Amino acid sequence: MRLRMLFTIGILLLATGCVPGSQPSHSLPPESSPGSAPGDLPAGSGSTGQGAGTQPDQPGASGTGNSAGQGTGNSAGQGTGNSAGQGTGTGTQAGGGKPSVGGGQTGTGQTAGGQTAGGPSAGGKPSAGGGQKTETPPAAPAVPRLAILVYHDVADQASGGYTISQTQLEEQIQMLKDEGYAFYRLADVERLLSGAESMPAKGVMLAFDDGYQSFATRVLPVAQKYSVPAVCFMVTKYSDFDIFMGIPHMAPVEMQRVVASGLLELAGHSYDGHRTAETADGTHGPVLINRIRKPQSSLIETDAEYAERVRTDFANTAKVLTGLKAGTGARHFTFPYGLRSDEAVRLGREAGFQYFYIGTDQLVTPDTDPGAIPRVHAGAPEITAEVLRDRLRDLFGKQ
Repeated sequence: MRLRMLFTIGILLLATGCVPGSQPSHSLPPESSPGSAPGDLPAGSGSTGQGAGTQPDQPGASGTGNSAGQGTGNSAGQGTGNSAGQGTGTGTQAGGGKPSVGGGQTGTGQTAGGQTAGGPSAGGKPSAGGGQKTETPPAAPAVPRLAILVYHDVADQASGGYTISQTQLEEQIQMLKDEGYAFYRLADVERLLSGAESMPAKGVMLAFDDGYQSFATRVLPVAQKYSVPAVCFMVTKYSDFDIFMGIPHMAPVEMQRVVASGLLELAGHSYDGHRTAETADGTHGPVLINRIRKPQSSLIETDAEYAERVRTDFANTAKVLTGLKAGTGARHFTFPYGLRSDEAVRLGREAGFQYFYIGTDQLVTPDTDPGAIPRVHAGAPEITAEVLRDRLRDLFGKQ
């Protein structure tokens, strides 16, 4: 009987866990998951990250110091901060926490809201992290640039300083095509200067000065062969002569054929202004930008007389171009000798011209002044296709 009672008591003691040396059977609270923040601290408030020490200078198990709760701060516990994981993140923390100091590589930059702001690390590489990275913005499109190439006469053989051969012209055009240049018309120049989008980064325009007959007889067939446009800035008074100063110029019927081609354009180069005369200081200068000595007189024209003479020249130029139905060309004017003045530009605008060209061997960009559009000399016998190629490469490489 006594043995049965002792056996029963033993069974009860085992069931209640009161045997000496035994442990309670209730469950332990779950361990905090690595990198989690205490429940009363919002993300980004400077809570301890994964394996991180609680002191700023104490490296954690994974090399991160004080970081934001869910990876908001620098070098965050989940690896979203700058130079996270095995590195030290320094910089600005969005949630108000302190910069973390760990024991690995140093990363610099800023984080915000658990996303990496993309700051490069001290070693020159972007910091690694597990958060969402800000994408690098696309590169800005190249600034469109234009080289206006200036020619004069074209013949069978090159001669003098301004006459090139037709073969030389064709070789230059083929080179320009091979180099990937876009060929401009006058309307394209207007679009470029207005800041229009989607203009080509590398452009050229073939410009022929004075109005020589070769523009109709030689340049037109070449333009048609290569399907490229070109423009002639004409001294419009010369159209009244078959030959002027020994060089044939286009007759009105040839100008009309040029315009009808759809490839070639006509623009202004003065009416009777492509000449020099004695100026007030006794030297000779271009008549459109200088007050000149009156014919058979020792007197220099007055300001009013100068303005009236130049205004009339612009008006006569515009009248000829309008009669030829030059269209866009009636807004474009090249100053003789490549020299301008603000006063002459103002007088030209009164006659309807809006774009004025000079000669400075520079490129045209959207920032170019429409009253001083530069051009590049290309029409000399010594300027072969290779020479022009290298000159353009140099110009486009500098600007």
